[in-house]
Order: sequence, then C-alpha cells, then structure tokens
Amino acid sequence: YHVFRALINCTSRLVPDKIPPSTPAHVTYQKLSSPVLKWNASTDNKGLLGYNVYLNDKRIGFTPLTYWYMPSTISTNGGISVRSVDLQGNESKPGKASIY
Repeated sequence: YHVFRALINCTSRLVPDKIPPSTPAHVTYQKLSSPVLKWNASTDNKGLLGYNVYLNDKRIGFTPLTYWYMPSTISTNGGISVRSVDLQGNESKPGKASIY
C-alpha cells in the first residue's frame, strides 16, 4: 500500500491536475423520516474522489456516493451545498440544494 501510494504521489506531482471537477447538478434535500441529500454525478478529467457536503460554508460531511443521509441533529437553516473533489484535491464550485 505505502509503496503504491508513494508512486501515485510522485506521478501526480509530475503532471499535476489543476482542472476542478464539474459542479454537482440538481442538488435536492428531501425532508423524509431519514432526511436525504441527492445530486447528479459530477465528471472530472482524471478521477473523481467524492463529494464534500457543506452547511453555511462549513464542511459537515464527505461521501463517494451521489447521496448523503443528513443526521437528524443537523439543522437545515441556511445554505446546504455539495462540492465534488477530484484525486488531486481540486474542488468544484458549490451546487446549492433545493429543499423539498
């Protein structure tokens, strides 16, 4: 694991990825018995790692999936957004959630 990861780090420094992934589209927050945040998948020129979930510009979660179950203890007052992250750590512009 460590040798492979070191090799990946070396090659990514030789040809760095500076292009951010696309913004997650159609972000929706559904107030169900288990509140869920959903969005359409993003694309990247090399490889997508996953999605950071933000509440009022504060990161509250990460998932490699295109949905995230919101903990019931989190208040949804304010702006919920999702940003895609690629393997280089580039982050997309925020996809703002529509609340249903």
